[in-house]
Amino acid sequence: MKYKTHLSFGILCYLSLLRYSLVDFSIAGLALFIVGSLLPDIDKHTSFIGHKAKIFSFSLELLFRHRGIFHSLWVVFLLWFINLELCLGYLSHLILDSINPKGVKFFWPWFTINGRVKAGGIVESLFFLVFCLLVLMLVIY
Repeated sequence: MKYKTHLSFGILCYLSLLRYSLVDFSIAGLALFIVGSLLPDIDKHTSFIGHKAKIFSFSLELLFRHRGIFHSLWVVFLLWFINLELCLGYLSHLILDSINPKGVKFFWPWFTINGRVKAGGIVESLFFLVFCLLVLMLVIY
């Protein structure tokens, strides 16, 4: 998925959790959720977040490959002890990537869960639009 879809889904998840009082609102919490929703792609130097930390990202890509350990629940478990919003934002990224044909190895290195939604395709564009509309609805209501 493209970064804007991850970003919109991350914001949607945060606002949904906020609506049901599962997280408390704070600018820092929202920022951490957003960072978490983009962070798994740090292992790809050409990604939106990887481009911001190119040398670090390129090193991770060489060591672990894209959609390796950084696209697994092992990192989510680790982040659980660091920050809840960062952890849940990270998880939102993995959920979206699991519907992509490349999929996600939630329990890396074992089995891949994948779907049929191609990154940059029309279906992803529709997802992005729906996520944005839902975010707008949650902000207004």
